[in-house]
Amino acid sequence: MHYGTVKNPCNDISGFSYWQISDWSYEYAPSSHRYHGGFGLFTRDNIPKAAYGALQLLNMAKGKILLQNPGCFVLRSEDDDFMIYLYHYCPYDILYRYRHVRDMDFRNRYGVFETKRDINYYVMLEGLAEGVYQKKEYRIGPENGSSCDAWMRMGAPELMDGLEYNYVLAASAPECCTCMVEAEGEYVVQSLLKPHEIQLIVLHKVK
Repeated sequence: MHYGTVKNPCNDISGFSYWQISDWSYEYAPSSHRYHGGFGLFTRDNIPKAAYGALQLLNMAKGKILLQNPGCFVLRSEDDDFMIYLYHYCPYDILYRYRHVRDMDFRNRYGVFETKRDINYYVMLEGLAEGVYQKKEYRIGPENGSSCDAWMRMGAPELMDGLEYNYVLAASAPECCTCMVEAEGEYVVQSLLKPHEIQLIVLHKVK
């Protein structure tokens, strides 16, 4: 899921749809592999993929856009919540764009992307009312919120028992953390994103 594909028109639309909810499809022959590169938001045995988590985070967006930059957009809601969306998009390499598949199999899904380094983001928020804010952070990336990566780390088993299935299912949830911060008119958000990682940071005034 590339946030850049949906952030640009968000002032002009009230919603958008996704083509295929599940990897069960009438257009393709069924695959015996759990993560075979299907377009669905869920695997054939109903495990959410990272794209589903990304849509969940996008569904939390509300308010007016304050800032749009490559890799970042910021919104402010009517009740003065600030929402900072960060994403580290990595394009396919030139060979894969022309359907030449190399360095990719069911255990290695990242060989077809251009190599990218970590990105350090700094976002200055201004106009915050003085006080204490609850800061919530949600992350999705190869190390958190990706059921496919969790499945690959455990050995990419095609047969899973109940405990293994539940482990991969739980790994599909975005990483979450929260803390209290103080702001006096402005606040600096700093975050390091790895390749393919996305993050939502929410600031909500509590007092």
